[in-house]
Amino acid sequence: MDHSHHPRPVLWTEWEFNFPTEISEKEALLHHLASFPSQCSINLESIPHEKFTLRRDNKWSIQEHLGHLLDLDDLPSRRIVEILAGNEVLTPADMENKSTWSNDYNSQNMYEICEKFMQKRRDLVELFNSVPENKWLDSAFHERLNRHMSILDLAYFQGQHDHYHQEMMLHTGSL
Repeated sequence: MDHSHHPRPVLWTEWEFNFPTEISEKEALLHHLASFPSQCSINLESIPHEKFTLRRDNKWSIQEHLGHLLDLDDLPSRRIVEILAGNEVLTPADMENKSTWSNDYNSQNMYEICEKFMQKRRDLVELFNSVPENKWLDSAFHERLNRHMSILDLAYFQGQHDHYHQEMMLHTGSL
C-alpha cells in the first residue's frame, strides 16, 4: 500500500462527527471496533520498521499513536459504566494525553504494544456486547463536544478515534 501522498489529517479536536441515529448501526460499529486492531496491524506491515519510532516536529511516532489507542480504550469502558449507572456527565478525556507521553512507547516493543491493544480492545468490545439492547440509547453529557452521548454514540466515537489515529500513523509512515 502506497502512503507516499497521504495528506495530513486535521487535528482530533477539529474532527467532524456524524453520530449514528439508528440502533441498527450497532453491529457495524462493533464490527469495526473488534476488527480495527488486526486491520491496524496489517497496515503497519507496509511501513518500514525504522519509521515506527520516528517523530517529526515533536508529534507522536507511529508507536506512540498505537500506544495512545491502548491507553484510551479505558475511557469508553469507564463512560459505558457511567451511562449505565445514570451519571449525568461523562468523565472527560485528558486532552494533554499525559499517560501516552509518560508511557514512553518508543522504548517498547511494537508487537507487544499491538498485542496489549488487541486484548484491551477485546475487553472493550465484550463490554459493549454486554450492554442490554434497551440501554444503548441511554446517554450522559460529553462536555467537550457539548452534547449528550449514548452508548451507541460512544461506539461510533471510539471508531472515529481509531480512524483518526490510523490516518495519523499512515501519514507518519509516509514521511
